[in-house]
Amino acid sequence: MKLSQALLQFKLWVQRYFCSTGLMVGTLLFFALSMTPTLLPRANIIQGVISGFALAVGYGIGVFGRWLWSYFELPKPEEKVQHITQLIAVVSYLMLYRSGARTGCR
Repeated sequence: MKLSQALLQFKLWVQRYFCSTGLMVGTLLFFALSMTPTLLPRANIIQGVISGFALAVGYGIGVFGRWLWSYFELPKPEEKVQHITQLIAVVSYLMLYRSGARTGCR
């Protein structure tokens, strides 16, 4: 199987089983906020548990927001708007990753 076919299958699998809104809210908002510096020192395992919990809560809020959107039968954004939103999310993630790499928080 070629790499491009494998990546396409993976993308379709992610789109089928995961909520993109939940992933964006969970990772870009809640997970990123859980990684901000704090005055309380944390062990690595505690930081991992806190970040995992924050990611799960953010994902749940994103899924609920998407469900609420469809429950109220609001119109879905156009395809172009969805692509722009996903591009902004990827760029934001890369910026957060790079800022963490510069400060040594990897």
